[in-house]
Amino acid sequence: MTDQDRQQQKVILLLELQTAKDELARLEENAKRLATEIRQVADWIESAASPYFHQKMEIHQKHNRISSENRPKRYSEALNFQTVADVVALVIKGRKKMDNLQQRWDSLGID
Repeated sequence: MTDQDRQQQKVILLLELQTAKDELARLEENAKRLATEIRQVADWIESAASPYFHQKMEIHQKHNRISSENRPKRYSEALNFQTVADVVALVIKGRKKMDNLQQRWDSLGID
């Protein structure tokens, strides 16, 4: 393999690695958003059992926001198990791809 071939391989691998990092960051951010939405729904459910449900304005506002007919579609999507499973699978796949690319990078001894 010539120096030019190695340089080209390095550039291609570097581009693949950066693209995979960007994609993994996007997937992880999506997973965190989904987890936050699930937590918000769980908190809402738990607050319904609070003896202060009608006395605390914060709890009442949360209830109205999540339970209204105009509730954000994202809560319904967050509670769909298949949606959650798909998001988790994509993050795992993205992380494996990153690991594989990083191993290729390391095996080439590129600085």
